[in-house]
Amino acid sequence: MRHQSNANTKDVVDKMYASIFCVLLLIFSAHSAVHRGPSHISATVIIDYDGPIPVEKMRDMDYVSIFRSHIGSTTNDVSFPQLKSLAIIESNLGNVPDGVMSAFPNLKDLSLEYTKITNFKMEDFNAMEKLEKLEIKGQKIETLKDNCLHKLKNLKRLVISSADMTNIENNAFKGLDNLEELILNRNKLKNISKEVLAPLKKLKLLEMQYNGIEKFGPENIPELPNLETLNLEMNPLDDMDLDAMKKLAPKLEDVRLAHVL
Repeated sequence: MRHQSNANTKDVVDKMYASIFCVLLLIFSAHSAVHRGPSHISATVIIDYDGPIPVEKMRDMDYVSIFRSHIGSTTNDVSFPQLKSLAIIESNLGNVPDGVMSAFPNLKDLSLEYTKITNFKMEDFNAMEKLEKLEIKGQKIETLKDNCLHKLKNLKRLVISSADMTNIENNAFKGLDNLEELILNRNKLKNISKEVLAPLKKLKLLEMQYNGIEKFGPENIPELPNLETLNLEMNPLDDMDLDAMKKLAPKLEDVRLAHVL
């Protein structure tokens, strides 16, 4: 009886959570619509789904969020030209067929949180050339390779966290000329070269909390004229020469080094 009661409670909580999330999503959508005009905005939340890509549930939607679902094999002859925002959380996508990413030609916001993709490749996101925000959490990416996102000219926010990342190749961020926020928290980075950050002239926020970075100073950054916030909390850092850093990043005002390991 206790197990049944717990299960019923969990179902109620899940439904309540989904309802609240959907309402918040619709409010956000309506708020965005104020700035875009009186066009119709549509959103849906999909929970505990098991099957091929839910075309009918996603068709003609602007905002889609998918939780705890298993989406099996699918063809690459589907398209969602209206979709602007997609979040997939704690789900399993298995092997994603080549070309599927091109099914989202107008997607601006993509979040993959603790979602398993067996054949994951960063380069696949280049098919989504209108992306402005890309967040990847919990997907193993040991090395961020050269030119992996070079076609994402509109990208403003990039989050890669809890990815076991140990290395970033020098030209990994080449092409990301408009990137403003880079968040690489909870990885295994020990250092980062000046060449890695060189393309990011519009960068305002850099976060690398919970890594293994021991040194970070003028030798690690190029001129970053728009950098305002640097967060390196929970790293085994030596002393940092903030005066020298300010010469390369004159707008830098918020530097966080507290709770250094």
